[in-house]
Amino acid sequence: MIYLTQRKFIRTYPKASRVDSSNYNPMLSWRHGIQMAAINVQKPDNGFYINDGLFIKSNGTGYVFKPSQMTTKGSTYHPQMTKPATGDFSQRMKIEIFCGQFVESEHFTDLPVAIEMEIIGAVEKDCQSFYTEPSNNLFNPVWERSTFTFDLSLPSMCLLLVKVVSVSRVNRLV
Repeated sequence: MIYLTQRKFIRTYPKASRVDSSNYNPMLSWRHGIQMAAINVQKPDNGFYINDGLFIKSNGTGYVFKPSQMTTKGSTYHPQMTKPATGDFSQRMKIEIFCGQFVESEHFTDLPVAIEMEIIGAVEKDCQSFYTEPSNNLFNPVWERSTFTFDLSLPSMCLLLVKVVSVSRVNRLV
């Protein structure tokens, strides 16, 4: 597929049998070099935010160049690789969550809230999720000792998705 997408433009669409306006994860297409992943913009879900995050890199121009690892002949890039591709390097990213402000809304009533962080990467190995401990303070939640470390093998193709999520009394995400 990588060889084909180095020479041809390919577009993917969501499954035709869907009855809602949900989106699939466009990174699944992009990691194989597919240039156009059709996204339903009427439903702001994870797929929508991932797509938006990628195109912010180009100031919203609507096109992002593929990394050289995906276009260079003889590159070692592969979606299931475990070591850095030619021309890229491993990177460790460390994120610390301190607090939030004015989190309370109609989406978060009386349930504790937590922060979910997800790395969406071009390499399966880079995809990771982390959660903070729940906080009962919905107005200005504080998360102490919430430091997370991500090891990325292809950082040029990674996006960070950060969400505030409700946590039920039995400590399950809602």
